[in-house]
Amino acid sequence: MDERLVMRAQRGDEEAFEALTAADHARLFRVAHGILGDPHLAEDATQQAYLDIWRSIPGYGTRVSSRAGATACSCMPATPKRSADRSGCATPRSRSGVHR
Repeated sequence: MDERLVMRAQRGDEEAFEALTAADHARLFRVAHGILGDPHLAEDATQQAYLDIWRSIPGYGTRVSSRAGATACSCMPATPKRSADRSGCATPRSRSGVHR
């Protein structure tokens, strides 16, 4: 991952942020969709997770893994939480539909 992109995103560069997160969008959407079972709610939860990251990225360090998507992966914990928030349940549901 390009530390310059991280630094640009930290300064408010939306294009840099998009470049950092684009590679993992499909994976994050799949996580949210697996939890919510609804593509519209999953997209909303994914976008909310990105918004949370956008707001907090100035506090992230610039030393990131060279693995593509490391910054986006940091929002993986936020995605299930956002999904649970969107579904109105206190905890995410399992694949079977049973709340954990």
